[in-house]
Amino acid sequence: HDVSFRNWCKTQKYEYNLYLQGKSSRLQKNPRRRYVLLSLGFISPPSNIYTASSSFNALSKKWLHQYNQLKQFKSIHNHTNVPQQYKMSNLGKWVHNQRTFYRAYQRQQQQRSSLSTNAEPKQTYITPKKIELLESIGFVWNTKQSKTTKYDIQWHETYQKLYQYHQIHGHLNGVTSSFTSQQGGKKMQQWMTQQRIKYRQKYVYNV
Repeated sequence: HDVSFRNWCKTQKYEYNLYLQGKSSRLQKNPRRRYVLLSLGFISPPSNIYTASSSFNALSKKWLHQYNQLKQFKSIHNHTNVPQQYKMSNLGKWVHNQRTFYRAYQRQQQQRSSLSTNAEPKQTYITPKKIELLESIGFVWNTKQSKTTKYDIQWHETYQKLYQYHQIHGHLNGVTSSFTSQQGGKKMQQWMTQQRIKYRQKYVYNV
């Protein structure tokens, strides 16, 4: 059994190295498996996401800034599915772009694999290193397969507004009147009423 396990470990590391080189591998085709191995510490995300190109270095610095913003978002909301119309910043659009770039990257890898060519791959806006960094924080590439729903995202956004108000004032009195629009205050009031009803019914959302 020990021999089989050692061989399995060697295989995972071999497949991971192939993946980092942009070559076809089982880990390249299975993001979930990569995430599990990363979360166990079996493999480590690359420490350097920069490329040799100076123009790409500038892009990577911007990318790293957004990546850190995404990490902060996850620390608050416990997921990385940022709404595309996220009001706090352009993070939602950036997240959407990463998924678009990833699909293009996957198509390129599949084409290279089917053609069995050793030609250098075209430069893309997303690289294996960036993919690993995103997956290390549980980034979901296919939102249709994610258990996080639109309701989950809206719930956390509303809760965050409530939390910020409480942090400033130390209470929730007058929270609905703090909104610049009457509609915003009305939505908050409805949300708070719903939470109280669900709590009494013992169906309150499990954060």
